Order: sequence, then structure tokens, then C-alpha cells
Amino acid sequence: MGISRRTDCVRLPGGGEVPVFAAIPAKGSGPGMLLFQEIFGLNEHIKHRAERLAGLGYVTLAPDLYWRLGPDTAIDEAGDGALEKAFRLRTPAPSGRRAPSWNARYATPARAASAAPSAAGTAPRSR
Repeated sequence: MGISRRTDCVRLPGGGEVPVFAAIPAKGSGPGMLLFQEIFGLNEHIKHRAERLAGLGYVTLAPDLYWRLGPDTAIDEAGDGALEKAFRLRTPAPSGRRAPSWNARYATPARAASAAPSAAGTAPRSR
């Protein structure tokens, strides 16, 4: 018997249901772990990570934190323009306008060095 994988929904007290990917070890139980997604959403990379943790004996749950944005919000981080697409999808646009482009906001020559993510992986700060 191998790792079991499925998608369930968790009902919230205030209404709504959050989709949750579950990876369960072959023995059917184990210590629990919550796995949080990256900006790319609950994609195959996160599901694969959950399965690897299940392979180590952990019951792993990965909630779709972008569930309110609608279905199909997962982005393949290896795809062309993935980061741009992720920022555009996750950035609320003022009424009647398109969300700002990540490149337009951060990749100007004057700001590139100071606004780029650091080697530690932290996000750029707004000024």
C-alpha cells in the first residue's frame, strides 16, 4: 500500500470551504504537518512536497490559501512568466484598472538592486 493522496474541503465557521490537499502515509496515520504554499498556489510542486513528507511518515495537509480567488489559481513556477502571472493574479487592482506589473514596479534600473529579493529569499519592501 502506497501513499494516499486526495483533495478534501474544510468548512469554515463563517461560511465557505477551503480546498485542502492531503497526503497520508502508507500506514494510514502519523504525526500531522501543515504545508503552506508559495506565491504560485497549491500547484504540483507543493503536492509533491506533501507526498515526500508523507513518505517520511507525516500526515501532510496543504490548504489552498487562494481559494477565494476562484478555481485554477495554481501556477507552474517553471513556466514562462510564472512570477509575473503570480503577482498579477495576487495583486488587487483598483476598480476598473489592471493590476500593476511586477516588472513595472520593481525592475527599473534605479530600484533593481534595492528592491530585488535578497539572497535569503525575502520579498521586496514597498517604499
